[in-house]
Amino acid sequence: MVNVVSLALSNAMHESSKAHPPRTDEFEAAGLTAAPCEAVEVPRVGEAAVSMECTLDRVLPIGTDNLVLGRMVRFHIRDDLYEDTGRIDVAGLDPLGRLAGNYTKVETIFDLPLEDLR
Repeated sequence: MVNVVSLALSNAMHESSKAHPPRTDEFEAAGLTAAPCEAVEVPRVGEAAVSMECTLDRVLPIGTDNLVLGRMVRFHIRDDLYEDTGRIDVAGLDPLGRLAGNYTKVETIFDLPLEDLR
């Protein structure tokens, strides 16, 4: 399961990343709603504007770690973000990313190819 988080959900995302004791309901701890999925048994974040249901494709050992690859089998996209062009309104999504424990907003959106930038 991959849930795209907006800035409005940043504190809840951070709460869910903590090392909680076993059997802790992370949805409850983060103040989020568990929503049902259609293709997988685990719940998705009901407040997330975009959720992607995934199945395990493979696990590749890399050194002492593992790279886990999933296959997207179902998308959930909030209606107001779906444009007539078949694309998602990324500015309206206001996505937040996590980079090695730090967080970042996606603020610069552009199309490629770009003309000469020199």
